[in-house]
Amino acid sequence: MITLYCDGGVRGNPSPKGAWAFFVVFEDESSHIEVCRDKVGALIGKEATNNIAEYIAVLEAVKYAKSNNMQEIIVKSDSNLVIQQLNKNFEVRNGGISELYKQVVKEVSELKEVKFQWVPRTDPWIKQVDAFYNKIADKHGREKT
Repeated sequence: MITLYCDGGVRGNPSPKGAWAFFVVFEDESSHIEVCRDKVGALIGKEATNNIAEYIAVLEAVKYAKSNNMQEIIVKSDSNLVIQQLNKNFEVRNGGISELYKQVVKEVSELKEVKFQWVPRTDPWIKQVDAFYNKIADKHGREKT
C-alpha cells in the first residue's frame, strides 16, 4: 500500500489565508525504508477553516492517488476530526465540510482499498508535510502557524 500523509491549515480561523499539502510515501518492501516520492500542495484561495483545509488536503491526496492509478492507499492525517468522520466514527454535522466529506467518499469508492489513519503531530512525516505547507503559505507573505 502507498501512504499519503496530509496536512492543511489556515492563518486565522476562519481565514482566506490557508494552504494544504500531502506527501506520497512508498515503503521499500525489502528494506522497509520509507521514501517520499511526491510532494504536492497549494493555497486554498478562499475563506476556509482549519477543518476545511485538512479536508482539502485529504481530498486532493485521494484525487492524486486515483489519477495515478494508486488503488490501495493509506491516508494519514493529524486531524482527528477528519479521520474519525471518514472512518464513520463521528457524524459530519458542519455544513461547511459536508460537501468535502461527500467528495472524499465518492473518490475513495472508486479505489480498491483505502484506510484512514490518525497520526500525532509528532509523526516525522506529518512534521515534514506541515513544514512544506507552511513553506507554501510563506511564499505568499503569511506568518508561520
